[in-house]
This record gives sequence, C-alpha cells and structure tokens, in this order.
Amino acid sequence: MPVSLPLRLLDRVRELGSPDLRTASPEQLARARSTRVPEGPAGAVLGPLVGWLLGSPHPDAVVQDTTVPGADGDLPLRVWAPRTLPAGAPLVVHLHGGGFVVGGPALYDWWCSELAVRLGAVVASVDYRKAPEHPAPAASEDAIAAATALLDSAGERFGATGRAAVTGDSAGGNLATLVALALRGDQRLAAQWLVYPATDMTRSLPSHARLPAEPFLPRESMDVFTEMYLAGGIAADDPRVSPLLGDDPAGSAPALVQVATRDPLVDEGEAWATRLEDAGVAVRLSAYVDQPHGFASVPGLSPAARQALEEGVRFLRRHLSPEGR
Repeated sequence: MPVSLPLRLLDRVRELGSPDLRTASPEQLARARSTRVPEGPAGAVLGPLVGWLLGSPHPDAVVQDTTVPGADGDLPLRVWAPRTLPAGAPLVVHLHGGGFVVGGPALYDWWCSELAVRLGAVVASVDYRKAPEHPAPAASEDAIAAATALLDSAGERFGATGRAAVTGDSAGGNLATLVALALRGDQRLAAQWLVYPATDMTRSLPSHARLPAEPFLPRESMDVFTEMYLAGGIAADDPRVSPLLGDDPAGSAPALVQVATRDPLVDEGEAWATRLEDAGVAVRLSAYVDQPHGFASVPGLSPAARQALEEGVRFLRRHLSPEGR
C-alpha cells in the first residue's frame, strides 16, 4: 500500500514541534531524542496519532533500562524479553536509526518487544553517542564496544545464553553492518539483519538523485545528518562510515538485507547485499515495493512493517537455532 502522502504529512507536522538540528541546544537535542512526540501544541495533537503509528509494546514482554559499556563510558541500554525466557535464549543487539543525530530506543518499543516475544530472545537496544556532540566514528565505536560487551555478559546479566545477532535500520543498519564486520570470526555472532541500511556516506548512487524528496528522508534531512555526522573531519568515503567502500566483507555472519523501493538508500542496501554475496556471505535481499524509508517503524500505517518484522523473525530463528548456521 502506498504510504507516501500520509507519511509526508506526518513528517511536516512533527517538524512544527522539533528544533532546527543545526541550531538546537544540547538540551533541545536531548529532549528530541528521548521523546516519541514533539513538545508544545504539536505534541498534544500528535500524541495519539504517533502512538498509533509507532505501535505499542507487546503485552507479554518485559523491559529493563540499564547500561552497557561503550567505547568511552557507559551507554543507556533498553532490554526487552518475554515474560518467560526459554532456555538457551538468543541475544539480539539492536541499533536504532535516526541519521546518527536523533532517535533512541524508546522509538522502537513495538519493534523490539515484538521481536523479543516472537523469537523468545533478549533484545538489547543500544543508545550510542550521537552527532553533533559526538561525530563519527563515535557511534560505530560505541556500537562495536557495546555489542562485544553484550556478547560477553548477556548470559550472566540477562539469561541470553544462546547465539547472537545484530540488527538495525537506516543509520542503525550502517552500525550493525560495521559491528558484523568487526566481529568476523566470532562464532557467537550468527546473523545480521539490516533494514534499509546506509552503507555509503558519499551518497553517490543513483537512487539519491532519483528519489530526492521522499517522506522521512528528503535530501535536506540527509544533508543535515551528513554534515553533523562528519563534522569531526572523517571523510565520507572512509570505511568507518561507508562500509560499501571498505575491504572485502568475507567471513561476515549470514545477512538479511531489507530495502524499500521508494527509499533514497535503496541502491546502497542492494549494493551491499551484492557485495556480501560476491564475498561468499550467505545473504537474502528482500525488497518492499512502493514503500518509503522508515516504513518498518510505522506499523499503524504500513502493513508492510509487520511483514518485514515477521521475515526478520523467521530469518533469525533459522540462524540462531542451537544447531547453528
């Protein structure tokens, strides 16, 4: 079902209560990252709508807010699990989207809680450091450090004694990709699930020119996110931010790559899936037709969100089984 017009309207209304990211104070950025709706009159109007769009946590899931070691100190961590955790439960490390600038685990409560219950897993959503306060490569360093710490401690801390996977969407898909590359050879990491991942910060692939004004990720937003994320001086073609331009990914964990055909990032996801396949990595590429960037985060509006989640659950169930990959 096409969802472009409703999403564009929602995006415009949300802007009414959101700060200009280029001029926002640290306090404004913190509030924007920690709330599901904007402040002020727009928030009063949007509250029920956003709740419907983003979904509600699964009733059979429990949540714990704690911390995990990052690259430069502890990071906030939101952990979802089913009320009754099965023996040998797997771990899923989740990395949220938001252009490396905004977003946070609270925006993914529906997604992570559903995943935890359906998979019978511990889902740990990492709130990594963000730009502009912490430009690249802080986010990727945090993601790798947190994932490693969780692999080492999730059994003792959360009862997740089974295999592990990493997942993320958009900017989080970029970070999940970098985690999977960094942990090549670690047999505990058995799968990676990438949802419309950003893999090339040069934004030189054709879909960026073909889809300059799609909802939730117009070119203006990408310009701001890119400017802030690379403000520390790292080049856009550096493999620490653009894994598509890096070394051979051979040895990475099996991957599910989901893309949306009306997403400016679609070519990046497809190119990364091809790169993995060429390197001998088991990969499934799944294209969601006529869906825009961000569709998986709005289950109230897009039925494809639940379809994408179900596909991911099936993929992880197969690769996280005790029999291994």
